[in-house]
Amino acid sequence: MTAPGPWSGLSAEAFAAATREEQRRLLRLAHALTGDAALAEDLVQDALVRAWLARDRFREGARPYPWLARILRNAFLDHVRSARVRRERPSEAPPERAAPEPSPLDAAEARQRAAAVRAAVARLPPDMALVVTLVDLDGLDYAEAAEVLDIPVGTVRSRLSRARRRLRELLRPAMT
Repeated sequence: MTAPGPWSGLSAEAFAAATREEQRRLLRLAHALTGDAALAEDLVQDALVRAWLARDRFREGARPYPWLARILRNAFLDHVRSARVRRERPSEAPPERAAPEPSPLDAAEARQRAAAVRAAVARLPPDMALVVTLVDLDGLDYAEAAEVLDIPVGTVRSRLSRARRRLRELLRPAMT
């Protein structure tokens, strides 16, 4: 029998507060998986419910995002299995909060660059888009991304290398 995790005694409100910071990142990951903003929101909610129910299995000292991301990935796989349909990736991007803008011109240029990157990531194959989202956008290390994706670290590295190369090709016209 294992000892209860650090979240096992939390109230629902305390759990929501503890996971609030991770929700935006989870939404971005879900959008990378689904390509659909509404489905991404549903998957995040499903993952958070699953995490709440399994909160006693969260390891003390562990970072919550990789654990939550793996639960989200499993919720997505369950959705795909139950729906038994291939997904389409619309061009819409996940919602993001804007950072304080130093000047209108700088802000416009930053929005243009961000839109170009989001569009380029959306054009990647799903396995590449997912690894770029986890490592480059969400800041997971290779081992954490490998754990979330349930693949070897070497596979994360090779997918990330190919994805970055493809992103450079896709972004070259937008950045000149």
